[in-house]
Amino acid sequence: MISIGFRLKLLLAMLMVVGLTTAISLMVSLKRAAQANDRLFRVQVQEQLGYLPKEQADRLSDVQKWAGQFTRREAVQIALEERDANRLYELAWQHIAPVLSEPFLQRFGKKEKPPVSSVIHVPKGRFRMAATHLMFMGEQGEFLLPDEPVNGYFQNRNQREFRDKLYELATGLIALDKWATGYLSLGSLSGNQRLLEVVCLPVEQMGGGRKVGTLIMGFPAINRRGEKTLNEVSALHSGVWVDGTLLSTAIPEINQAQVAKWLENNAQALKDNPAENQTFLELKGIPYKVFVAPMDSHPPFPRPYKVGLYDWTDALAVKSDIKAQILGIGAVMGLLAVGLSWLISLGLFRPVRRLYRATMRLRDGDYDVRIPVRSSDELGKLAEAFNETAQELSLKNKYRDVLNKVTDKVVAERLIQGKVALGGKTRQMTVLFCDIRQYTEITQDLSPEETVNMLNEHMTAMTRVVHENGGVVDKFVGDMVMAVFGATETDPTAAERAVACARSMLSERKILNMLTGQEINVGVGVATGKMLAGFMGSEDRLNFTVIGKGANLASRLCTVAGPMDILVDEATCEAAREGRSAEPLPPMEIKGFHDLQAVYRICSEYVPNTGPENVSNPAL
Repeated sequence: MISIGFRLKLLLAMLMVVGLTTAISLMVSLKRAAQANDRLFRVQVQEQLGYLPKEQADRLSDVQKWAGQFTRREAVQIALEERDANRLYELAWQHIAPVLSEPFLQRFGKKEKPPVSSVIHVPKGRFRMAATHLMFMGEQGEFLLPDEPVNGYFQNRNQREFRDKLYELATGLIALDKWATGYLSLGSLSGNQRLLEVVCLPVEQMGGGRKVGTLIMGFPAINRRGEKTLNEVSALHSGVWVDGTLLSTAIPEINQAQVAKWLENNAQALKDNPAENQTFLELKGIPYKVFVAPMDSHPPFPRPYKVGLYDWTDALAVKSDIKAQILGIGAVMGLLAVGLSWLISLGLFRPVRRLYRATMRLRDGDYDVRIPVRSSDELGKLAEAFNETAQELSLKNKYRDVLNKVTDKVVAERLIQGKVALGGKTRQMTVLFCDIRQYTEITQDLSPEETVNMLNEHMTAMTRVVHENGGVVDKFVGDMVMAVFGATETDPTAAERAVACARSMLSERKILNMLTGQEINVGVGVATGKMLAGFMGSEDRLNFTVIGKGANLASRLCTVAGPMDILVDEATCEAAREGRSAEPLPPMEIKGFHDLQAVYRICSEYVPNTGPENVSNPAL
């Protein structure tokens, strides 16, 4: 694992903060730029969406007035009932000339002007509504066509396609009982595509009787003059998609095919979601934002959609410029952050480095190390806390050294940790006693100093052996060592370890004899059983010891053991599985015990065990 220094971590942290701040600023700025472009786009979309309805409302107000007056005429109703087509178109020439186009009026072949003037006052900003298509439908859905010369007009391709479209909608037109408008696309026969706004008005008998027919008029839906004016002040080019055809005077012709294909591929989705839809398209390498919104239409006419195409190049350019500016600012801020963080790290890292070095010294056992306190901030308080901790550890270490000298290190550690209390626990454990044979004779010729040195050397070696075998030194009594195995926790191997410790004591003593030139022998007694181990005494003065018959028996066995002998009781022999190395001795009468005790002598050299059945077989 790669190690990263504190100073580098601090530097990286500050850079991350700057980077995060820059990224957030970038995202916020880009979002605001996008929102500004979307607002501009939305304004233009609303202008486009409002264009056709406004034009329609303005123009249809005239159409409704004239058409309503026309259909309420008794002559018109009678002509429809009698299927008198010539009379119907003559009445149209006379009474609704203001909403009919000049080419249509000229088809009647009359030299005089219509009785009603075809010139209508047009307020500023509005465009005159003039029907290019006129059709009367009977109550059964049949078309009523006049005789020549007007009939020739209805035979041209444009009028014929209009009539065919109406035939497809005939069932719905027959069912109409109120004013209805819709859109139809024409031009599949002539190749001159155009969008037609169709107005249908049912004609009823005077007094609201049965329906006798329907007046149908078609008007150019896309006013070239109006759309040209609108597109001069808007970057959004619009058109209408209806009946699978895109009609527009504003969308560039090179783009219309791709837009129409996208509309065709998404026709079902547009139908399922009548709300406004937006998407991005790349047309001829130029990004565009496209919107599609449904327009008002009455059944049985197909639903038309307003389509808008907005060049998104400028919006992307603005977004790119903002991004570049913010990245530049971020780079400058990053360089400043590197410099500032480096300077700050110099001031912060010195006390941290001092603390680190002092901690390493403390870890290595130098409890006298201290850190100078030079501030009152968190680092200063941390230095104070370190010094207090070092002082406490120094005291504990001194306590540990003292306790290790007056008691076993395991017991000392429990005392230091405060895990002591008066009393103890009874468990299965093994006790070992070891003392020097003929101690009095040995020390007669030694000075007190020599005696003490000899004992210290002996006790040091015996203590090390006890610890190596996992035992606890209970106490020293003159030349005698008392050790306990399984004193602090239950240990099923306590007896095995005690016997191994006894053998090691004899071996260690032989080595010391060779090194010192002295002939000192020891005897060892080991016993196993239920005993109580714990702290005895008072709250002010404690002593760790073991109490029980096993401790007494081990002491007595040590007393009767010969030079370099190991005597164990029967429980130890069985628990340690010393079958091959155990020599049964005659049952002994032990002081303090009523019954004779089974005693075994353990060979000082280790003999591998072959099974518990060999314990009682001296021959083995």
